This record gives sequence, structure tokens and C-alpha cells, in this order.
Amino acid sequence: MKKESGRRTFILKSIGLLVLIIYTGVLFRYNFIRIFDNVLSGDEAYSASLIGMSLIDMFLETAADVHPPLYYLFLRFLSLFGNSGTIYHLSALIPYALIMVFAVVVIRKEFGYVPALILVTMSSMGQSAVKYNVEIRMYSLACMFTLFAFYEVYRILRRNQWKDWMFFAIFSLGAAYSHYYALLSVAFFYALFLLLTVRKREYMKKWAVTSLLTIIGYLPWLYFFLSTFLRVTDSWWVEQYFSAEDCLLFLLDYIWVAIVFAAVFVAYMAYGKGLIKITKTVGKKEHTEDIHVELGGKITQLTSEGVWIIWGLVSVIGTAAVGMAVSKLANPVFIPRYLFPVSASLYLIFGVCFSKLQMRWVWSICFMAAFLHMEFSVYEPTAYFEEVLSIEADAFCRDVQLEDDDIFLTNSSHHAWTILGYYYENYTGKYITELSEAQDVITGKAWLLWLGELQEEDYVYLKELGWNCEYVRAGYLGEEEVLYIYRLEKTDIY
Repeated sequence: MKKESGRRTFILKSIGLLVLIIYTGVLFRYNFIRIFDNVLSGDEAYSASLIGMSLIDMFLETAADVHPPLYYLFLRFLSLFGNSGTIYHLSALIPYALIMVFAVVVIRKEFGYVPALILVTMSSMGQSAVKYNVEIRMYSLACMFTLFAFYEVYRILRRNQWKDWMFFAIFSLGAAYSHYYALLSVAFFYALFLLLTVRKREYMKKWAVTSLLTIIGYLPWLYFFLSTFLRVTDSWWVEQYFSAEDCLLFLLDYIWVAIVFAAVFVAYMAYGKGLIKITKTVGKKEHTEDIHVELGGKITQLTSEGVWIIWGLVSVIGTAAVGMAVSKLANPVFIPRYLFPVSASLYLIFGVCFSKLQMRWVWSICFMAAFLHMEFSVYEPTAYFEEVLSIEADAFCRDVQLEDDDIFLTNSSHHAWTILGYYYENYTGKYITELSEAQDVITGKAWLLWLGELQEEDYVYLKELGWNCEYVRAGYLGEEEVLYIYRLEKTDIY
């Protein structure tokens, strides 16, 4: 009888794991939205442009562009397998894929199916996830390292073993070398352990050694980080200030999701009879150490998991708060997408809180169904437009072909900056803001790529400048802005 019960349990667990794997695979496939195209935005084309540089030049260039170098090294490695949009997109898709494997294998085993499902769902179909899981930039990589570092915080709080501290240092450095705001997020984790050393002296030595090793590991880039901070606080391209609501909507997409999150978190913290008392599970080979926090003169039991949850939220909120505070005090330097590295950690917190509810399966399935319903309504037009961009890029390169001495003239900064250089190997161009600047061009032929359709008086004006102007087409190339394409040829007016 006991043997038969064990077999039944094994079968049910195997079916559950299979369903989770299939579900994850289906959502993962939806993130192939751009994987096979060759459409690169201005920022993505910039990433691709660094591949052909020497390592020294690449380091100096990425430092000047206010980003640490790890992602570009990873992209450079992948380029050994080919130079195409698909290979470049893998630089973001691979870290996302590792997050999915981490959710199915590690999170499921450590916390159960509900946290794994919530993490998979929100990290796959959230609006920011659909974008950054394939964008040829460092956000997906930074998100992966930040999530792994956050998980190691949990392991340290439970076991306090040297192995977990070392993994924590490695993943923290990975985050810090991927994005500066990811560095800020993991810095809050180190601050947590500094605070805990006041009550738990056994953390002191391991925290001190790990912090020292982390600082040594980041020393080669510390100068660039400090110089970047001083430069962007003095002058930066960001012009507007973003609010806490902007950050919330970036991370969770909808106000109703934020309300559900808040309710689930409150339920988690109030679980049981005490104000803060979480039922803990004790592994066979591990033990959970409870941490006692004094609230209102009383000792209230707060488990290591509770500390981990709270401090994870402190990291998310603190990262946003520091970015917004520096923007207000110095210069706008923060935009909500800089929070993407902490997004998966936030979704994991959400999932763990969900898993402690009574009837957790009912609530979590209802939430995921509602979330997916709303996200698919956004996903479909997004996928359609990405397909349009791919078709448009092919049409653009077919209709706009460079001849000898051809030059591009455009008032689109992103196209002048990197996009045209990616699509046209022998690209020569000039960024202009007024048509009058075309007068200084000495070549006989040019392509005019203009944001905004030319009017009749513009044709007349170009004629006066010595150019015949012929409309070719309107369309997209990499960015979501419409370019009006004109063929210019010098007249004999002179």
C-alpha cells in the first residue's frame, strides 16, 4: 500500500513537472517575436558596431557610452558563430532562457510550483519582458545575474555557507559589470548583511571577505563608473522626470496587478496568528535560522524567508528611489527601463507570497489567466508591428541602394548615429536638422531620409539649393518612426 502510494505520488509529480515544462516552452516560444529578423534599433545597432573594434577600443567606447563591458564581451563571443540579427538577438534570449531553466529546476524545487509559474509567466509575457528578452542590449543579462544574486541571498540566510557567499559575489559582479543600476540593486543586498551582522556576528567574517573580494573584482572598472556618474549627473540625454507610478507600471504593466501584489504581500506578512509569522519548512540536510525582530517592544518571529522577501522589495524600491532622487537633485538620469534588471526578482517575490496563501492554486491560476488575457491583447499588435518592421527593412534596403559618391542626409539622430552604418557597409552620411544644410553637400547624388513629409515649398527650396528631389517611398528602418525617402540629384543651376 505504501509502495503504491509512493508510485502514485511520483507519477503526479512527473505529470506536474511535464506540464510546467510544456507551459514554459510555449511562453518561451512567444519570445521568438524578433529572433529571426534583421531589424536593429539605434541602440541595438550601436551594440553591433562594437563587435568589430579591438578589445581596448571596445572598452573605451562602452565606458564613454555609460555602460559596463560584460554584455559586449558576451555579444562579441556570440559573433564568432556569425554576424546576423539572429545571432545578436541570442545575446538577450540566452539569459532569458537560463532564467526559465532556473525557474523550472531551482525555484520549483526550492519554493514549489506556484512561484515557478508566476516567475515564468511574468518574465515571459510582461510587456517589458517581451521587448528586452530579445533586444540586443544588456538588460536581459543584467536581469539574470541580479535574480541569481537575489536567490543566493536566500541561500545565505538559510545556510550561511561559504559556497553560497562565493556564488553571491560572482553573480553580484556579473550584475555590476552588466548594468550600473543592477550594481545599485545588488548593493542593497550587501547592505542587508551589514545590518544583520549587528545581531548575527557569524555573518561578519563571511560578509567582510565577500565584500572585499567583490570590491577587488570591480576595481578595474571603478574609475569608469565614477567618471560616468559625474558626467551624467552634470549632463545627460534624459529630459523628463519619472514618477513612482511610472516605475510601477513598467514593472507590473497594470495598476490592478500592483493592487493584487500589495494584497498578497500583506496576506503573506500577516499569515498565522502573529503579526509576522511565516510557517517554515525544514529540509533534511538544511535548517532555517529564524531572525528575531523587535516590533513595538515585543519580539516577533520573522523567518529568514521573510527577511529575504522584505529586503528584495527594499532593493527594488531603493533602486527606483535613488534614481529618482539623483534626477531631482542633480540632473534627470533615470528612466523606468533601468529597473528591468530587478524585474525577475520582483516576480519571484510575488510568486513566493502567492504560494503561502490558502487556496493558492485557485488564486494563482485566476491571476495568471487574467494577466495572460490582458498581455496577449497587447502582444498580438506588437508581434504584427515587428513583422511589419522586418518587411519594411527588407524593402528599404531593396529600394535604397548606394552608388558611387552617394551620401545619406537625415534628420533622424538614431539613423545617422548607428542604424544606417549597420545596414550599409560603405555608409557615408550627415546628420542635418534643416534642409538648408544640404547646400554644403558637394556630392552629386544623395538620399534624403526625413522625419516628416516634404511640402511643395520644400521641393522648391531644394531646387534653389541646386537639388532635384524625387519622392521614393515612406517606411520604417529599425525604429518606430516613419522615414520619408527622397532621391536628390544635383542640377546644373550653378
